[in-house]
Amino acid sequence: MSILTIRNCLDPVLHKKCELIKNITDDLIVLSKDMIETMFEAPGAGLAANQIGVSRQLIVVDLGIGSDQPNPIVVINPVITAS
Repeated sequence: MSILTIRNCLDPVLHKKCELIKNITDDLIVLSKDMIETMFEAPGAGLAANQIGVSRQLIVVDLGIGSDQPNPIVVINPVITAS
């Protein structure tokens, strides 16, 4: 696994709509694992694929924030239904 570079707010990839993920591939699994490692290294509670320059609808979130045990999850094609 590897630590990925997190983009700043001026990066154009952060200002465009991300692509829908249609298939779970080995590359997507590797990307997810790299994103989790990057999120923990940052440190952070979540990370979206476009934040590391990948324009895909993918986020990772640590549900273990505030506890002793990290609990990362991967969310593919998330949809916000309320705010």
